[in-house]
Amino acid sequence: MAVSLYDLSVANFLQTLGGVAGLLDRGLAHCSANKIDPNEIVETRLAPDMLPFRFQIVSVAHHSLGAIEGVKQGLFTPPSTTQPLDYAGLQRLVADTREGLKKLTPAEVNALEGRDVIFQLREMKLP
Repeated sequence: MAVSLYDLSVANFLQTLGGVAGLLDRGLAHCSANKIDPNEIVETRLAPDMLPFRFQIVSVAHHSLGAIEGVKQGLFTPPSTTQPLDYAGLQRLVADTREGLKKLTPAEVNALEGRDVIFQLREMKLP
């Protein structure tokens, strides 16, 4: 039985984003129960040289629906580190990304198979 690009990508992206949505929901419940402003978490880093929590959530969205869009365009770049999102904005981003993925059809995604894509990081370009 052949496995399609849609099954390997969109199905996995939806599963991951569902987990992230659950994590954000539990985080919000914890903050509410402990009278913590959830926006305090948005810029938190686990290590000094790590990008903030906000960037980690943006990256999940970017490397799912953004990856599909990158293949369509033939160019994929890392996400911006400057998206100013609060906690509710992060939840909305994940929900919107899930909805965007659900709108993709298997035929649409499978038609992208074999396309050339350039990964660009600043001036460096990799096929």
